[in-house]
Amino acid sequence: MEMTLVTFSAIKNKQTTILEPHKELLTELNIHFNVRMLMADEIDQITPNDFVVSFVTIGGLESLLVKQIEALNRRPLILLADNYNNSLPTTIEASAWIRQHGFKCEIVYGTNKDIISELTVLYDCYMAQRSLIGKKIGLLGVTSSLLISSGIDYLLTKRRWGVEFIDISTDEVLARYKKIRTSDIKDEVTALMEHVNLCRECSPNDIVEAIRLYYAIVELCTDYQLDTISVNCYKILETIPVTACLALALMNNKGYVVGCEGDLQSIFTMLSVKAVTGKSSFMVNTNSIDKKENEVILSHCTVGTDMTEKFDLRSHYTTGKSVSIQGYLPAIDYTVVRCGGECLDQYFVSSAHLMENTNYTSFYRTQIRLKLNASVNYFLNNSLGNHHIVVPGDCAEKLNRFFQGNSCKKVE
Repeated sequence: MEMTLVTFSAIKNKQTTILEPHKELLTELNIHFNVRMLMADEIDQITPNDFVVSFVTIGGLESLLVKQIEALNRRPLILLADNYNNSLPTTIEASAWIRQHGFKCEIVYGTNKDIISELTVLYDCYMAQRSLIGKKIGLLGVTSSLLISSGIDYLLTKRRWGVEFIDISTDEVLARYKKIRTSDIKDEVTALMEHVNLCRECSPNDIVEAIRLYYAIVELCTDYQLDTISVNCYKILETIPVTACLALALMNNKGYVVGCEGDLQSIFTMLSVKAVTGKSSFMVNTNSIDKKENEVILSHCTVGTDMTEKFDLRSHYTTGKSVSIQGYLPAIDYTVVRCGGECLDQYFVSSAHLMENTNYTSFYRTQIRLKLNASVNYFLNNSLGNHHIVVPGDCAEKLNRFFQGNSCKKVE
């Protein structure tokens, strides 16, 4: 991990003398980070990808510190303080000015262990944000007409996050689908069936056709240089009786970030989850809420099979056609998250624990009952939409820090 540490001091060219009282902290920083140290007048050497921490080493520098804000206003402002030479009071005063003038600012202070832990989280969040810049997200087919609250403004989102959305006609994937022969995919079919627990409503031909569509979507992503895509299955179903549920599950296993119904808020959330945690996730509907137990039942027709303990192949719940996934997930901690709003500037996040895999006939195929740490009243009173994203493990704090660090408003 590389860090650019900007040291603020009233005395120029005497860095060694200035930093002597802070020697213990600086030694600890160098153990955990590859530290490049700059004086305040060398701030023009900072590049956009640098993880920058501003260290106030001596008191009385409020005016000097705020003069540097303009040079750093496109990144989170991280101010490091310790107990020497009035470092902390100066940092607190400067941070108040910074926030009053509309900039995001965070003070890192505490024991050396606390400081290293905090800086590591901030480093990971900053690198995740940088990794999103220039990312392309494909929309195969239009956003489902059912998702009236899940649209985004392409231009505002690109300005805010640096991601680009690309509209792709379903004709393109259908043309590729028609060219894929059964002989091209027989090894994939064999490999899949070796891991299936049960195959219920769907036929062998349904499975073959679903894997043909999987190959077609992967080929499309390769041609467009995409690793993130949202697919509107219903647009595909208007032409062929094949859903993308199995395709998306297999692509998830391969490391793609894939979502369905053309939900762009959800696919961006999934991309953010991958950037912050390195983990795959899946999209769910909110099907049942138990306020007394603070539990929800969430479901959908696809999940990466690598996330499951076992899985069945079923028909698609809504249409009764093709193939979908009924996955049975392990009883571990999970995180429920969504980034929403027209320019993706709001979010919800909560850790949760899986209580059981349910099997209601009125819900989608993969079903999980989760006990949330946040109040389930959010879903009834302030929800950002129906769809939410589920990621294995308790990642709530890390995702909370990521979205807050990017000036998103938390909805509860």
